[in-house]
Amino acid sequence: MALTKEKRAEIEAKLKELEKVRDANLIYHFKKGDYWYPNPFQEKILAAWKNPKYKVFVGSGANRKGKTTIAIIISYAVMFGEWPWSGEKIDFPHNDPRQVLYVGQAWESHIQKVVEPELERLWPKHRGDIGSITKKNNQGVKARWRDPSTTGSELHIYSNNQDSDTFEGDQYDLIVWDEPPKRANRIAAIRGLVDRNGRELFVATLLKEAWMHREVVKARLADGTPDTSIFHVDGEIFENVSECACGEYISRLERDGTDFIGICSKCGPVKDFIKRGLTLDGVDQFTKGLRKDEIEARIKGKPSYLGNLVLPNFSRDIHVKDRFKIPLNWIVDISIDFHPSKPWAVLFEATGPNDFHYMCDFIHEKGNPKYIAEEIIRKAKNNEYFINSITIDPLAKGGENAQIDEMTVFKIMEKVFRSYNHRLDVASKDKDNGITLLNDSLMTENEMPARFIFRDLVPVIEQLEDWMYDPETLKPSKENDDFCEVAYRIALRDTKWKDPYDREKRLARLPKADMGELMTA
Repeated sequence: MALTKEKRAEIEAKLKELEKVRDANLIYHFKKGDYWYPNPFQEKILAAWKNPKYKVFVGSGANRKGKTTIAIIISYAVMFGEWPWSGEKIDFPHNDPRQVLYVGQAWESHIQKVVEPELERLWPKHRGDIGSITKKNNQGVKARWRDPSTTGSELHIYSNNQDSDTFEGDQYDLIVWDEPPKRANRIAAIRGLVDRNGRELFVATLLKEAWMHREVVKARLADGTPDTSIFHVDGEIFENVSECACGEYISRLERDGTDFIGICSKCGPVKDFIKRGLTLDGVDQFTKGLRKDEIEARIKGKPSYLGNLVLPNFSRDIHVKDRFKIPLNWIVDISIDFHPSKPWAVLFEATGPNDFHYMCDFIHEKGNPKYIAEEIIRKAKNNEYFINSITIDPLAKGGENAQIDEMTVFKIMEKVFRSYNHRLDVASKDKDNGITLLNDSLMTENEMPARFIFRDLVPVIEQLEDWMYDPETLKPSKENDDFCEVAYRIALRDTKWKDPYDREKRLARLPKADMGELMTA
């Protein structure tokens, strides 16, 4: 029997009322199969949150991926002590009300326009009216949120523009960084996590904050091994685009009564589709206003500063290997970078019969030229390295004004090396080609790495990974580049393995003054 006009109106009114209740308590519907559910990026963070080994979470990548949304949902879950959509309890090492610190960027441009509206949208209204559970600060921002139910938990909003000393003193169960913080602010705030064994959550589009990539995303322990308490997930903006059952993205939404239908370029209007925060048309329109480098960061999720890396092919996951004993028939190149006041940088690199190269040892300490030369010989002998070459910074010869009889760094070290039948040569100055060769060997044309580094060469790894072009001069940075210098100088030699036991070739490499004595021995 057909519904009467009055009955239909009654049903539509009830549906609207239910829709109003649902929208007022969205957080309870954030699950698969419900009206609103996590995109793949958010799902990975939620799954990892249940693993107690993780203490620091980094959700990075493109704009409009639902990063602020998932940060607020997790903040509320911590306050409530449970996942709202399932009622599953979240364990804490205490019975006190939870404390959450949520740090945004500028008060007006970010917190008031982005963070605060999302906090209001996702706050479950049945737990209390927003006006009664919040307290404003001097900037007019609702800076304190208190759950008036049985928990009494609080969420405090800070700005990254505040002085670092304002972040000290309080204790927290969770600190959320919405976009990258100043390093000083982070250091000051994380002290408050100690007593409660709290966690950190970063949600950010990484642009210029190289320190965060180094100290958080790629954090390592003192021995150089990865910090397994850190969980990192990133991705493209398309992870938050609604998707048709056929696999195509939803171009746009159109209202259909009290609900919306999706428009698929392949299937046309569809009601059954994966509902996420964005549509393809919206992303396309956003992309039109971006530069190429901005597209890499804001659409594809690649940090802008990674475009300034001198060695973009270097990857800890690919190139860092566990130490093994260098075989006796491998040959070792040694390169030296000296400095009158800083520690010397000496790199040892072994080449095997397959022409794969392994940075296998280093020296990083202060000392006079004779001492460093003797340490090089001592390290080579202790590890039974077969020395193929020893090169040094050209400046070791003292420049054009050096006197013939002057005891330069080069001459002092050469004397030590000659006494052990090793030559000392001046390294090439061809920096650009050296960098190219180094990058090409880190990932060859056949998409295979040919140059590796042992895991315990921690300062070498850090310098190679962090080496960047200066944005003003467009030249490789001179800051903390000592091991980068010796690495590219070794790469310039383009060493090919040769049998170290071939006597004739070995003698040809020795200092001429020693060859006669050796040949008559």
